Amino acid sequence: MTAHAKWKIQELEEKEQNLQRLVQSVREHEMKFRRFVDSSTVAIAVASREGRISDANEVFLRLTGYSRDELRDKGVRWSEMTASEYRKADSQAATEIIERGCFIPYEKELICRDGTRVAIKQCESPINDRSRF
Repeated sequence: MTAHAKWKIQELEEKEQNLQRLVQSVREHEMKFRRFVDSSTVAIAVASREGRISDANEVFLRLTGYSRDELRDKGVRWSEMTASEYRKADSQAATEIIERGCFIPYEKELICRDGTRVAIKQCESPINDRSRF
């Protein structure tokens, strides 16, 4: 084996070790985030910029009557859960979060799985490239 080949192998092994460290770091951060979300007394849902809810904590699930699987599998959207009279406020908030990264929290009602309504205070925080949270 040539010296160049040995050097390349060593370089690849170092890159693999770095990648493994990065993957482990990401896993640890995900676990910390999940513990925070799950231990919260506040209803938390994660949604895409388009408003598709991909995950939620137990507080949100109990509040709305949805299961985590339903949110993921059925592609439930904020617009479907938002009472029609609050859609304009949602649209304005989405514009503000894209333009400024934040908006003033406001009160609205969500439509639960069983059709009842629940009052909430809508707050959002981008967690990735100004996507919706």
